[in-house]
Amino acid sequence: MPAGIARSFGIDPANGRELRYLQIAKPLDLRGELLPPAPFVCLVAWHVERATIDHVVAALLDAGASCVSAFGRDCGLLHDWIDETVVMRNIDRDRDDHVMTQWHDQDTQDDVLHFALRDTGFDEPPPRPLLVLEIGEVFADRERVLAALSDPVAFAAGYEPGD
Repeated sequence: MPAGIARSFGIDPANGRELRYLQIAKPLDLRGELLPPAPFVCLVAWHVERATIDHVVAALLDAGASCVSAFGRDCGLLHDWIDETVVMRNIDRDRDDHVMTQWHDQDTQDDVLHFALRDTGFDEPPPRPLLVLEIGEVFADRERVLAALSDPVAFAAGYEPGD
């Protein structure tokens, strides 16, 4: 597997969001300069590893992730770890930052993609970029993921829940 794949897909015509995909081999390859400008929305496809979860969570939060959807084995752990980290950071910094989190341990790849593309938008302009971050090899059909990001309108039009 290559060290990483980064692609930008331009703007989603349905909501004006920039769409990006990043695939890295291992969690410690995640660096802030690979992530979109803050604030951004992130779908993390990862079979969570406890040994490196702190690194992934810190990289996402430090870069300004405002919404994180987790997909993959033990993805609920990533969701909980982010929530706990945000609480601890707020206590330590006397702040009240918020990060919306969801986990999708029972959903299909298409369900997760549709949710990320269509249900993680925010009302205030400008639209927040969406990054689909795959750590390792999680997606059963990466080409379908890339096709969905290339043409999100067609993907949404053909979406059937549970496919």
